[in-house]
Amino acid sequence: MAYTALYREWRPQNFASIVGQEHVTRTLINAIRTGRIAHAYIFCGPRGTGKTSTAKVMAKALNCQAPVDGVEPCNQCANCRSINEGLSYDVLEIDAASNRGIDEIRDLREKVKYAPADGRYKVYIIDEVHMLTTEAFNALLKTLEEPPPHVIFILATTEPQKVPVTILSRCQRFDFRRISLADIVSRLEEVVREKGIEAEPGVLAMIARRAEGGLRDALSLLDQCLAFCGNELKKEDVAAVLGIAGDESLLTFMKMLLAGDAPGALRWVDTIFAHGRDARQCLRDTIYFLRNLMLEKVGAADVEQPAAGEMEEEFARLAAEYSLERILSLLELLMRAEREIRQTDRPRLVFELAVIQACRGIKGQPGPQPRRPSEDEKCAGRGEKEGRRTAAGEKSSGEKVTRGREKAVPPRLWEQILAEVRKRDVPTYAFLVEGQMIEMDEERARIAFKASKSFHRQQLEDPRRRQLVEEVIAGLIGKRVRVEVCSFPEKGTAAEMVEKVKEVFGALVEEVND
Repeated sequence: MAYTALYREWRPQNFASIVGQEHVTRTLINAIRTGRIAHAYIFCGPRGTGKTSTAKVMAKALNCQAPVDGVEPCNQCANCRSINEGLSYDVLEIDAASNRGIDEIRDLREKVKYAPADGRYKVYIIDEVHMLTTEAFNALLKTLEEPPPHVIFILATTEPQKVPVTILSRCQRFDFRRISLADIVSRLEEVVREKGIEAEPGVLAMIARRAEGGLRDALSLLDQCLAFCGNELKKEDVAAVLGIAGDESLLTFMKMLLAGDAPGALRWVDTIFAHGRDARQCLRDTIYFLRNLMLEKVGAADVEQPAAGEMEEEFARLAAEYSLERILSLLELLMRAEREIRQTDRPRLVFELAVIQACRGIKGQPGPQPRRPSEDEKCAGRGEKEGRRTAAGEKSSGEKVTRGREKAVPPRLWEQILAEVRKRDVPTYAFLVEGQMIEMDEERARIAFKASKSFHRQQLEDPRRRQLVEEVIAGLIGKRVRVEVCSFPEKGTAAEMVEKVKEVFGALVEEVND
């Protein structure tokens, strides 16, 4: 017998075997159970997420002669078997990419009048429906709106924005999601276990990452790897087939970037190009590892980390060793390089530039953000005045008190702002938490950073992050204010200043009066 590809062999045959689309399957099951079956559905979503498979399962469930629990197709009756084999006269699958003209739709309109041959419903599955011409959509419109009671249309598309609104409004829409990494790995484990295949720990996660949320792609890649490796999947062989670097190699590269080892990192880049690896995919995998490290650093480790599971201790050690700003700067730089590498015919040069910038601590920005000396001077002046007032014994509550129309910051407002920003965007929170709101008036709120936190300040000057903070403040106080970011000088303690004098002048200090 001819070999059957894994994605065809493991195509879902009932609702329970559809992976990662519970919001769709539950709705369809309830609709069948209660008799609320619509005359037209449209399934939207990325490739390989189960749109056509779900449509076929739906067609079998509607025509099954002995459904399990009243809903699930039995896959044993004559109707289910004929649908599985593609021989049913009642379930017609049309490829709109090849049959996109008005003549094909007119022929369909004539055939829908006839009653089903064996089942209760005639089901038309139109795949890639966005490829139909405007004239074909217009010809389909009336039939789709008021089809005969025995006809159900199921449209499938990867680009719903290209489908006319008049068509969309006549269908129940279901959006299929990219399948999570954990779900894909779980299904791949089921396949290799059923096939008696041995797989090294972490190798299935490598395949799942490469599939980018598509289970069909993951099964096709597994098929390809089995053709190369036989019944034993090793990381080195799978990496060679997929054109990617192995997890241990990626971890070594990430350590080099974090440590600023430019020569070692450039040698690593030379190795992957010499072995014909996909530069863009290597960048994406490094970004994935850095993301896991970022989440570990902020105490929000992702539950979906099958690739990092075996290296959990190493990630914990790196998170403790390196600062969050170092990790975030690397993430932003590599994400920018990954975007640029798609549009260049010199991917190696883009990769090497990103490596050198990362190791030298250059953020890859066109230039420093414009600074406002007047604002810095004002913040610095306020910091010095506050220090003098405190030293003179004046009452200080930890909040900046300003004159004129400027108001003191409410004691709990800053904590509320930080909490809300953290809910919306963790990286922005990580920068914002290093600052302090020193004053607020009717028009603006000022956030100051210590001189040593200049990186955090520059990140908060990004328009997108500043806008997020402004939206959070507006939600808390009921009106929009402009956020201004500035710096104030760090003050050392008296003891620290005395030690500095002793170090510079070699003085002997007998007594210190504050």
